[in-house]
Amino acid sequence: KWTHFCGVLAADGKATIFLNGRIPNGGAPTDLYFSTVSNGSFMIGARSDSAFRWAGSLDDIRIYSRALSPVEILELDNY
Repeated sequence: KWTHFCGVLAADGKATIFLNGRIPNGGAPTDLYFSTVSNGSFMIGARSDSAFRWAGSLDDIRIYSRALSPVEILELDNY
C-alpha cells in the first residue's frame, strides 16, 4: 500500500505535513517534522543525524521552488 506524503516548508518557515492529501489529526502537531542542517544539506528518509532510517520504498520524489497549495497537494495525491 502506498501513502502520499507531502511536506511544505513555506517562506515564512511554517512547516505543514500532508498525508494522503490531508493534514493529519485535524492539524494537530504530529511526530513528523522538517529539520534543517547547518551545512545546507538535507536527507529524505532519515533524520539529519542518520537516525530513524526509512525501511520502505520511495517513489516520485519532487522538490519544488515554491510552497504548493492544499488544492495542488490533493491533486497530486489523486494523480
